[in-house]
Amino acid sequence: MANKVSETREEEIERFAQIGKWDEKSYHTLDLLLNQEFENGERRAKRAGVLSYNRIMNPQSKHPVEWGDTFASSDLNPEESLIFKEEQEEKQRESSEKAAMILEKIDTLAPLDKDILFGIWVDKKKQKDLAAELGMSTRTIRRHCNDLDAFINTLR
Repeated sequence: MANKVSETREEEIERFAQIGKWDEKSYHTLDLLLNQEFENGERRAKRAGVLSYNRIMNPQSKHPVEWGDTFASSDLNPEESLIFKEEQEEKQRESSEKAAMILEKIDTLAPLDKDILFGIWVDKKKQKDLAAELGMSTRTIRRHCNDLDAFINTLR
């Protein structure tokens, strides 16, 4: 079976050489084909415990660096963690202040306007249904909605 895989790989490499099409995709595919045997060997060695990806990248240096040391970490350092926490607290405080301001403004509305505001924008009722529920005409609800549109724009 391994011979068939090798033969197929060799045939593909020869086909690339004969075609002579060298765009980016072809280069990538050819690179995969050429490195396949080497990478398979590395995977087998790693599985057997003979190879580790935590290799030393510059063994002749005074301060050798292992490959694993070069991978970025998503963990925050203490300073970044503190800054992140302060930013979150600031956002929370701003949100709370804005919510309190909105509630204060809503409290200034007339009871009918509050009912219409919550009926149309919060409960997503149709004007016709809300008018029937409140015992008013649809035109009255529509007029109040137009007034409330301006009020909602002041909340933003």
